[in-house]
Amino acid sequence: MQDGNNRWETLKESLRQRALEEGFDVAHFAPPEPPPHAEALKTWLDEGHHGEMVWMEKNQQKRAVPASLMTGLGSILVLGINDAPQECPLERLSGEDAAGRARSKWGVISPYACHRDYHDVFKKGMKRLVVWLKGALQQRMPEWSLEGRLFVDTAPVLERPLAGNSGMGWLGRNTMLVTRQYGCWLYLGEMFLNLPFSPDPVEKDHCGTCRRCLDACPTRAIDDRYVLDSRRCLAYWTIEAKGVIPRPMRRAMRNRLFGCDDCVAVCPWNRFAQEAAHNAFQKREELESLPLPDLVKLDDAGFRALFRQTPVKRTGWVRFQRNLAVALGNMVGKGALDALNHLMDHPEALVRIHAAWGLGEQRLRHEKEANGILRQRAGSETDHAVLIEIKESLERKE
Repeated sequence: MQDGNNRWETLKESLRQRALEEGFDVAHFAPPEPPPHAEALKTWLDEGHHGEMVWMEKNQQKRAVPASLMTGLGSILVLGINDAPQECPLERLSGEDAAGRARSKWGVISPYACHRDYHDVFKKGMKRLVVWLKGALQQRMPEWSLEGRLFVDTAPVLERPLAGNSGMGWLGRNTMLVTRQYGCWLYLGEMFLNLPFSPDPVEKDHCGTCRRCLDACPTRAIDDRYVLDSRRCLAYWTIEAKGVIPRPMRRAMRNRLFGCDDCVAVCPWNRFAQEAAHNAFQKREELESLPLPDLVKLDDAGFRALFRQTPVKRTGWVRFQRNLAVALGNMVGKGALDALNHLMDHPEALVRIHAAWGLGEQRLRHEKEANGILRQRAGSETDHAVLIEIKESLERKE
């Protein structure tokens, strides 16, 4: 029996080492059981914190109980790749850069979306691991036949709780996985295996009394119970939500086009993180600078070409233009009025609604010009919701 345990431990450590050689930065093993606080998912859903993400309501049992996703589950290998950006995302939201450009004129996209989509990188690396593991089993334990499933944000899996249960880190107050070595900057993927690998020791919560993430959130979407209300989260509204962005959220978006990393960026554990070294996660130069007025020229094909192989592409051209209209409304400087007027010709009312709001914001800075555009558009617009937004913008005092 002791010899058998030693063989499994030896194979486990060999697999961990192989994962590091394949380009993963961390590899930890979790038990095939519900992670701590899995029961909190139902409460979170019952309170409506998931907003429009109705897919979260499905497969609740599978999310909470990993073994329900695979018969004969013996262990879970949780893998992570560092994706720490070169600069803090907060630096791109205000002030000026080294060239003296007002950052409010430049669109902000979450760092993870400025390079190749991590899903493909993970899947290829995990498939190579499977090939290696099959060979290792055949050589060392021929009586075993490998069975497993690979997940990269593609199934009802509670990824961060599983990672926490593997000892990789802990679930922080910002609801993200926090690690000693990489802070909050890790992509995650899981290999469900029928092999009885022992779990790694669990890491305790090291957030202590720190409240930086709560205080940094521009919309107070996180509370002290380690709970995120998606309905108040800018990442949710710029990425997941398909409809009209609530007016209170629009000013808070500032020049964000996709995502919000404030609660992640301020975590003090990030000071230990080094910039991502994986070649696939190097920021693409063409996404380094996104002048807001120029982005209105993007048609659907241009949008798909610019954001090819990035997560931004999945939001679609229409929602991206919706977000752009809000950013232009918040923009200080020349060019916003003409760009918003251009968006008022957009074929989708969803975009025109937000463009009308943006013109109302610009009216507070350029009253005469904005009033002229809004009144002209009121005479030609046929969509009721857009007309309501135009009327509100013309009446806005502050």
